[in-house]
Amino acid sequence: MDKYEVIRQDVLWVLNNYGTNLGKIPKIEQQAQRIVEFIRQLDMAEGILEAEGLDLVKVIGETTKEGGKG
Repeated sequence: MDKYEVIRQDVLWVLNNYGTNLGKIPKIEQQAQRIVEFIRQLDMAEGILEAEGLDLVKVIGETTKEGGKG
């Protein structure tokens, strides 16, 4: 599974399961923050790998980790 499919599946997971309308920050904003954080971490990991001359990485999202919901 490529990273874009992992991101797509995690976006669906976030939209279905993350956030609440009960807090100060609306659910849609909480969902957007979670999605951005996932992509930020992926970009950071790719930068570290590139800096070290490595190219083998497995992207694991909320729905693809062991025991994850999917």
